[in-house]
Amino acid sequence: TPAEVAASNELRETVMALISHEDDTLAAGIFNALHVGTARTLESVGLQQLRTRKSRVWLRALIAQGIALGTEDWLAALAGDNNTRLEALRGLYKDVLPEVLTAVTALLGDPSEYVRIEASKTLARIVGPDSVASLLPLLQDENEPVRTAVRELLAQMREEQEQRTFWARVGDVELTPASATA
Repeated sequence: TPAEVAASNELRETVMALISHEDDTLAAGIFNALHVGTARTLESVGLQQLRTRKSRVWLRALIAQGIALGTEDWLAALAGDNNTRLEALRGLYKDVLPEVLTAVTALLGDPSEYVRIEASKTLARIVGPDSVASLLPLLQDENEPVRTAVRELLAQMREEQEQRTFWARVGDVELTPASATA
């Protein structure tokens, strides 16, 4: 617990040495195994590890511990290796800052087809129909899986928009999650 770590200088030094270890798998694994309160007190160390190492295991450990990631943290993850970029793209949520969206949009030109596909999905999920202009060039991508994924995303967005328009014309139908559930 945070109290136990605070009470023992030796324990605190040991934990710090372990989560600062050069082996990301070991360090992030130890961080992930910490008591949630202890991890929160050492949050700045974990975030610094993510920013410098750009490691998928650090990204996972921080998210698992409920540590909020800021713009700098997401940008570091999006600048990591393919696996880290994929993990970050899957973990992004709607309320991200424009700098992060710019980095995601830039990944549409990534050398890895998997990153391009995941960046497309992320933009479609976060930005919605406003992402169409960014996605259209991928219909001419050199890889068929990318073209197929983008066609499917665009078709889903079109279908969703058509359904919204249809139900809006029906009349007194409220377009909220609560009314849809009812």
